[in-house]
Amino acid sequence: MSGSLRLLVAVTTTLWLSGAPPAAGLDCEAPGQAEMLLRRAEVVLLGEIHGTQEAPRLVGEIACAALRLGHAVIVGVEMPRNLQPALEAYLASDGGREAMIELLDDEFWKRDYQDGRASQAMFELIEATRLLRADEQPVAMVAFDIDRREQDRDRSMALELSRVAADSRDHRLIALTGNLHARRARNRAPGARQPMGFHFGMATPGREIVSLNLTHSGGTAWICTGGSAADCGVRRLGGSEAPTGLELSTGGRDENFSGRWHLGPITASPPAWRTGG
Repeated sequence: MSGSLRLLVAVTTTLWLSGAPPAAGLDCEAPGQAEMLLRRAEVVLLGEIHGTQEAPRLVGEIACAALRLGHAVIVGVEMPRNLQPALEAYLASDGGREAMIELLDDEFWKRDYQDGRASQAMFELIEATRLLRADEQPVAMVAFDIDRREQDRDRSMALELSRVAADSRDHRLIALTGNLHARRARNRAPGARQPMGFHFGMATPGREIVSLNLTHSGGTAWICTGGSAADCGVRRLGGSEAPTGLELSTGGRDENFSGRWHLGPITASPPAWRTGG
């Protein structure tokens, strides 16, 4: 990898005509815990609370660590699959304003109900991936969410990810999704649907899969607390104190996850697309 693995990404993620581009840091110089994780895992499922700056940044840092170890990488994002051509076009672009607007010119980014998955931080993760690609690194990105409401969304997402994993066995797959989707244990409630992580494990036998709960010590997140656009925005959340970083489970303390990555304090990331001035 040419130059430093430290990427300072300065991008205009909020489309205010008069706004200054915010700066986002992607730190690949401190990958020790990520390297330990990647020596164990071929697939990493990261279960987040949507709408933070910290979770997408962690995905980028783990991807950098995988590249540093010599692995090809696929980054999975919980975005509709019909965005894949736009993602591919942006990753191959110069990252200029026109390319950015073309990527964000989709209902997913512009919809009123913004649940945190179309945040500035998520765009910055895409931009960081583009910069790695521009540096001729073997990194790709896949959108694995459904295009429309399906009866069993978790199963559909899992089957899409399992297809990607089967087609790319020599890659490290790092997928960011909601923490309810990332759970790997069977939901034993009568008639309950199963989480994506459970379906993925069943559909991907023989792969070393680590599912991590991204815990935090409190702060803010851009989330939705109800079913309307008015219910979405910056919300203050409580958390738990724990050492920042990776903790892998050793005794089945939580069968839903293989461990946790404690983010420390979290900070809300608003939608990447905004109208107005």
